[in-house]
Amino acid sequence: MAEKTRRPPKGKGFSAGKEEVQRSVSQEGQKRTFTAATAPAQPRPEDLTVSREITPGDEFRLIPARLIRRWDLKDRTEAEMLDDPEYAELIEQVGQEGIVSPVTVRPLDEPDDQGHLFEGIVGYKRASAAKYHDLDVPAVVKRMTELEALRYQRSENYGRSNVSVWGYGLHYVDIVKSGRVQGSNSEIASAIGIDRTQFATYYRIANTMPKDIAESVKLHRLGYNSLYKIIQLVDIDDRKKRDEIIDRIVEHADEIDRKPEKAKLILDRIESLYKGESGVRPSSNGVGVFRSQKGKTFTVKPGKGKVTVTMLQGALDVASQDEITKVINDFLEEKGLTIEKVEPKP
Repeated sequence: MAEKTRRPPKGKGFSAGKEEVQRSVSQEGQKRTFTAATAPAQPRPEDLTVSREITPGDEFRLIPARLIRRWDLKDRTEAEMLDDPEYAELIEQVGQEGIVSPVTVRPLDEPDDQGHLFEGIVGYKRASAAKYHDLDVPAVVKRMTELEALRYQRSENYGRSNVSVWGYGLHYVDIVKSGRVQGSNSEIASAIGIDRTQFATYYRIANTMPKDIAESVKLHRLGYNSLYKIIQLVDIDDRKKRDEIIDRIVEHADEIDRKPEKAKLILDRIESLYKGESGVRPSSNGVGVFRSQKGKTFTVKPGKGKVTVTMLQGALDVASQDEITKVINDFLEEKGLTIEKVEPKP
């Protein structure tokens, strides 16, 4: 079992010669090579040539994980990373073994307002896990342009990173809206090394997804078919009917989150309610969707022996979870109940 990475004495950095860097980078052997030879074959642009060697301009350093921030053009959202059950296992593993395989970071021109000095280009998940234990992480420090960083991330994660369709879609939208890579969407996709059809399709899903649905459903749990089905359902000219469909999807958010593999069936069921010429509005079976000036604010869904109240972003923008909980507690205590918080079992 590898030892935890020890932090050097305060005020002292760490550097290594090229031979030592190469030894450190190869500690995981064939598991962490710097090629994609074992990745599933799929078309890749011939001009996607990214140097993944340690070059003379690079540095190999031990960096406190707390000094590494998330790059805003990462191909995996923070929410998706935190929702990954393997992430909790990684945190525990890193606490026991430290970080063996180096991450790749890019230096900031100056510290940001939170004191970060680097942003993670490759391996941010490991660096994030190391923050829980206040560890230093071995890192290759590379100076890269935005396009070089995107290409490097793409080539390093090729065949390894299991990013969701929704995560990729948001990633593509972020790239385009950032304005840091010039060109049409097709040109941007080709420059980074992404299939242009995939780029266009995933981009459309993320860019046209209704905000209420994106804030209510954990879309990173859904596959392509379910996500595309949502876009098809809401792609109608009848604004009233569109809003009703969105409301029905939001009402089923908990069910979709619990059983993402059943999402397509749930969406088909919603679609069947609105098909045909009858124009009959389906019953919500007691489900209520409540709006405010901030849009959909909360939903109430009755069930067997329970009522589920889901606070949406409109509510969370003006009240914290603690404030909402206190209101509920105070109300129930006024009704004669004694409320006690039950801590989860370890």
